[in-house]
Amino acid sequence: MKRTSICHSLALGVAALAISMPALASSTPPPHGQSYTDSGIYRRTIDVTPQTHSVNVNAGEIIRFTSTTTGKSFTWQFKNGGVKAFDLRRVAPPGTFNHQVMAYVAPNMNRME
Repeated sequence: MKRTSICHSLALGVAALAISMPALASSTPPPHGQSYTDSGIYRRTIDVTPQTHSVNVNAGEIIRFTSTTTGKSFTWQFKNGGVKAFDLRRVAPPGTFNHQVMAYVAPNMNRME
């Protein structure tokens, strides 16, 4: 009887953890950068097509990304701080990209943050 109670408690704990995982994943902060709402502040634009699977950027750059598929865009500043690569879908507004687009961030040695 006691064994059944322990198994039942364990199963409930696992279920609760599984339910909370998406909430934990979505609450992680963006990787070393920030979004800009002022669209006039960017220095370059990158059009992301269905064939675009990666982009090379430099830390400190402010770039406007536009999806040629969805027409959605956003502006992002990349910062120094250890993140060398990440999927832009982590920081793009929902539905901007329908495929993985990796951003490879080179350090800006003149502007260490």
